[in-house]
Amino acid sequence: MYFLFALLAVLVVWVVVVFLRSRDANEPLVTATPKREEPDIIPRHPVVDPPKIPIDAPVDAPSLPINLIRQSLGQTPRKFSKAMRAYHHIDPPSWLENSDKDLQQIYKQQERIRRDGRIIWCAVVQANGNLFQPGPWDHGASVLWSLDPYFDANVDELLSIARECYALKGVDQTEADALRFSQMITNEMIRGMRLPAPAKLTGGREVFHSSLMVARKHLPSGHLTENIMPVWVDPNPTGILILVPAGYWPPSLTVAWKAGE
Repeated sequence: MYFLFALLAVLVVWVVVVFLRSRDANEPLVTATPKREEPDIIPRHPVVDPPKIPIDAPVDAPSLPINLIRQSLGQTPRKFSKAMRAYHHIDPPSWLENSDKDLQQIYKQQERIRRDGRIIWCAVVQANGNLFQPGPWDHGASVLWSLDPYFDANVDELLSIARECYALKGVDQTEADALRFSQMITNEMIRGMRLPAPAKLTGGREVFHSSLMVARKHLPSGHLTENIMPVWVDPNPTGILILVPAGYWPPSLTVAWKAGE
């Protein structure tokens, strides 16, 4: 009899542990707040060779910040030194469980995406509140992105669309695509990889949402101070984005981020 009671007690403890682990495995993208057990991440950015602008390039195109970043990183397939691969590499934070397959794929596919991915802008729709101050962990953000070259020179319009998308949070919608977006951004548990932004907000251009893991080591000062970032986008239609490290950013972009501190 005592053996049965002991066995039952062990079973109850096991069920509780499994429940707690499964509950933590899919923390909300924006509101998750892990317990503080590690020191703040302090970025260390190497000096990257300046971009080589072709002499015959269009007069205005090379000076665009996104084109300067593309020039610094070179054409695909890209090759990086051992030191730069170490600088690029990111590991999943301790709070991220294996069951969060969408976010885990970011870490599993990172080298391939840096080698073959296109470099574009993304605009923050909403982000985990911990990212707006120094901290020890990376966290998630909901961002918009587009492969349309129009946004290379009009990134402020992408940011404007992101703000309008955020305004859908918690608001009922009649259009199907706007309803899906509103449900996703309100729920915070849905990663929404490559989810189309509502057509009524994009001016007829193709704009997508994805969940981005913001690597503190790749930000100018280790936390968010602006809402525009350069990212690699997976050439496969997964919607996976990876933050381009600040070591590749042109001075104008770095100064803008520093000014926001």
